[in-house]
Amino acid sequence: MNVKFFLIIGSAALLFLLFILKLVVNKKLSERESISWLGIGIVVFVFSLFPSLLDGVATYIGLHYSASLYFFFAIVFILLVLVRNACINTKHKKQITALGQKIALLELELREKNDP
Repeated sequence: MNVKFFLIIGSAALLFLLFILKLVVNKKLSERESISWLGIGIVVFVFSLFPSLLDGVATYIGLHYSASLYFFFAIVFILLVLVRNACINTKHKKQITALGQKIALLELELREKNDP
């Protein structure tokens, strides 16, 4: 495979890792949320440093073009992120509903106390 390709992928992975770290430092991304992003950045960077490792995994899986393994991993990772975000979204919707109900009960209680 072309060395230029792996240099571009490695550079992009390093920039991605720096971007994620900057988001964590600026408190725009929590440490817990950043773990999976940092993990995928490290895996991509390692594959760019050792292309033979990528070729070995691709051969084991049965792929003839090892770069397509990047796309496979990207699709799987994106699907996992989407499912995880859907679960978090569902949890937040339930919490918002519960909080709305508590506010309604407190407002009702406050009105009953203020009305003689």
